[in-house]
Amino acid sequence: MRQRFQVGDLVSLTLGPDGNQDRGIILETKLLNNSIPIPEDYYCHVDEYHCKIRFLTGEDRWVRAKWLHHLSKKTK
Repeated sequence: MRQRFQVGDLVSLTLGPDGNQDRGIILETKLLNNSIPIPEDYYCHVDEYHCKIRFLTGEDRWVRAKWLHHLSKKTK
């Protein structure tokens, strides 16, 4: 399954109306509804999955993909 956000990407999450941003690295991604079988070539919309993020503060948290913004993509 292909997704916009991949494990290892550096992302930001904007918090609150004052625009504070938390930055972190994606550790894991999961479908919100994993009871539906999805083929490998399917491209998931950001509303369909969430990501486990390790923020620079050391906190790990699951965040909906639609709330994230790329800062850098993982390169091989």
